[in-house]
Amino acid sequence: MQYSNTVNGAGAIAGTIQGNQSGTSQAGASANKPSFQELLAELTDYVKGTPSQQMEKQILAKLGITEKDLKAMTPEQRAKVMEQVREMVKRELAALKETQQAKKTAGIDGLA
Repeated sequence: MQYSNTVNGAGAIAGTIQGNQSGTSQAGASANKPSFQELLAELTDYVKGTPSQQMEKQILAKLGITEKDLKAMTPEQRAKVMEQVREMVKRELAALKETQQAKKTAGIDGLA
């Protein structure tokens, strides 16, 4: 399946990046770690995002793809990954809606 190869290819990019970082010396390793300010900026960006943007970032993280990896992809690869993200968002929202409906139904049935 070509689509999964694209996602796996993006994961391989992330793995290569991580592999390159792990081969550095102790002093070099600390230089590759994000600073507190960078982490704070990333968290602030995440919190300011809409719920759908937050979910998108969570799904990308599940796939092992960073925004930097996404930007490095070709437009075709990026489109395929984003299509998968949209499908995963739809599934998660449908599951959430189903769970809420089940709780609502159980609450009504519990009162009878």
